[in-house]
Amino acid sequence: MSRPRKTNQHLPKYVRVEYGSYWYRPPDGQNVKIGPEGEEHLVWKFMLDKSDPSTFSTSTLTLKDCFERYMREIVPGLAPRTQKDYARHLDKLTAVFGHLRPDELKPRDIGRFLDRPKGKIQANKQVSVLSAIYTKMVGRWYVAEKNPCLGVERNDEHRRTRYITDEEFQAVRTLAKPRIRLAMDLALLTGQRQGDLLGLLQSSVTPEGVRFTPAKVAKKTGKKIMVEMSPAFSEVLERAKNMVPRVDIGGYVLRTRKGQRYTG
Repeated sequence: MSRPRKTNQHLPKYVRVEYGSYWYRPPDGQNVKIGPEGEEHLVWKFMLDKSDPSTFSTSTLTLKDCFERYMREIVPGLAPRTQKDYARHLDKLTAVFGHLRPDELKPRDIGRFLDRPKGKIQANKQVSVLSAIYTKMVGRWYVAEKNPCLGVERNDEHRRTRYITDEEFQAVRTLAKPRIRLAMDLALLTGQRQGDLLGLLQSSVTPEGVRFTPAKVAKKTGKKIMVEMSPAFSEVLERAKNMVPRVDIGGYVLRTRKGQRYTG
């Protein structure tokens, strides 16, 4: 059994730095010199070509292949709702661009894709996903020379200005079942996103308040948010604690009758 490496731990398995060069030395006796030390992109290109040469040969690679790789390697690490959205967007992108090779897609093609009479906001989101994939293709997978999405003007977006009135909120709450009422009350009192409320654990509740780690914020800064306790907030949390099954420390604040997390 080989000893765990103490340096260059980020490099792929069996890749070593020796005498100023990267070498691939697996147990079967291969000794392949990849390139000079410092040219780390050559390492990742070597491993990419080695992993599946038939699929990722630059001569036959299509955007459909890249979309499928992104779906396999990157999308599973995203939030459940984001995974669902990305899968839908990738279906559309595959239908429109999947037959092209990476460097065949031009900014003008993306501009035409955005220029549609309906679904302009969805088109913006689909191009954002496409841009994220090209970032991998250019900077990590080394199968494209540049990101054609950069510099392409997106469709105008306007924030929603429709405000739900107190009367409308109360009317819906009156008709809602107790668990939905709890969700509505928590959303009203905390102002947090749906996913952050559904993932809230009882262990995050303290006498001073509730500590949230918003997914959108945490991914960038890791910052937490404290929502201070109030009589109204305390009453809602007490109702949540007494739901079946009852929880005191562990478990979700909003939970199914089996104690599991609710989906969106």
